[in-house]
Amino acid sequence: MSAFPADGLSILVADKDTEQVICGLLEARCRDLGIERPRYVVRVHPGRDPGCRRQCPEFLRIDLNKFRHALVIFDWEGSGAERTEPADLETEIEERLRKNGWLDRAAVIVIRPEVEAWVWSNAPKLPELLGWNRTDLTLFDWLTDEGYEVREHGKMVRPKEALRATLRQLNKPVSSAIFNRLARKLPIDPCVDPAFQKLQSVLRDWFPLR
Repeated sequence: MSAFPADGLSILVADKDTEQVICGLLEARCRDLGIERPRYVVRVHPGRDPGCRRQCPEFLRIDLNKFRHALVIFDWEGSGAERTEPADLETEIEERLRKNGWLDRAAVIVIRPEVEAWVWSNAPKLPELLGWNRTDLTLFDWLTDEGYEVREHGKMVRPKEALRATLRQLNKPVSSAIFNRLARKLPIDPCVDPAFQKLQSVLRDWFPLR
């Protein structure tokens, strides 16, 4: 018989915005993700991205006997390890978690450059959800005029700055609640961001639909 807990997911994130993205997904989008809804807890590391990178094994040790799996999510930009590729960084930290008792029960998601990349990965639906209703200028044309580089399919080179500029233009406050609402409403299938795809793959392995 396994000595590990039967179920559950402990999630460590770097900030409130990422927390609200994850909560929105797990509260409202499990079927869209292709998973059963897990029992879970989300904690925000006070040291933000560098804290998650450096201290996640120690921070998550209290959950070793409480949850079957652990997930660490933080932004590549601002982590203090921008010279390391996100995939290599994930592998390095997953090995540290393995040695600290999680074995193969933990995964690390490093978002490049930051969690706002997930918002812009599904750009066609975004203007409507943000409340952009100008008929003379699309959101992406406006962003281009403002100096923000828009890549194929509406992906932004500077996703955080572009989102904040859009919210200012719409006279809307920047708040974590926006991330929760977008996570609940944005279609999931078109999101091709590698970090999001890894998140979905890991969750499907751990909590498959029954």
